[in-house]
Amino acid sequence: MNIHWRKEIPTLLVLTVWLVAMLAAWPAAPDRLPTHMNALGQVDGHGGKFMGLLFVPLVAVAMYALMLVVPLRDASFQTGPNRVARLPEFRLVITLVLLLAQLVVMIGGLFPEVGLAAFLPALVGSFFILAGNYLGKTRPNRLFGVRTPWTFRSKLAWVGANRLAGWGMVLEGLLLVVLAMTRPQVWFPVFNVASALLVIGVVLYSYVLFKRDADPMPPFPQG
Repeated sequence: MNIHWRKEIPTLLVLTVWLVAMLAAWPAAPDRLPTHMNALGQVDGHGGKFMGLLFVPLVAVAMYALMLVVPLRDASFQTGPNRVARLPEFRLVITLVLLLAQLVVMIGGLFPEVGLAAFLPALVGSFFILAGNYLGKTRPNRLFGVRTPWTFRSKLAWVGANRLAGWGMVLEGLLLVVLAMTRPQVWFPVFNVASALLVIGVVLYSYVLFKRDADPMPPFPQG
């Protein structure tokens, strides 16, 4: 699998502008900055300039580099449909989610009158919708997707479990977006329960499909 740098330009541009903006804000920024927000949209953690300005973008850079390099060493991305996997779009989504998360925390801490309690579940819900849409269409690989002993041993289990997980994430994301607009104060317990049920259901479904597979074969190239 080769890196098509033209497709990486949007993510690289976002990361560059993000880091430059944080460095430019450093001299004028207060010594104590918001760094964490609880499930109710209340800032409950603070730190110095490094934690407030640079920690999250540096994590985003590290995650981007990891998601860029790992597929190059994975045989499941060297042949077959994964050669054209939509990884550049997924890397961009992850970067934008981290950027928005930092902006929400900073704005919520520095300007509490803005009222961003509903933005957090909307952000999480939007990410679930995007990630679920990607997950439901992903081809077998060792980097992304539902990873159980049975999905690694049966293509039927891999495809079915990932499709179920993708649809489940999209539905959960839509539910969180609705709660963000109606009852944002209850989104976190709903999120925990829905996520637990989804994980249990997907794991059990992968086992059921594996048992149904008359001739299970590994879903991706070995090595």
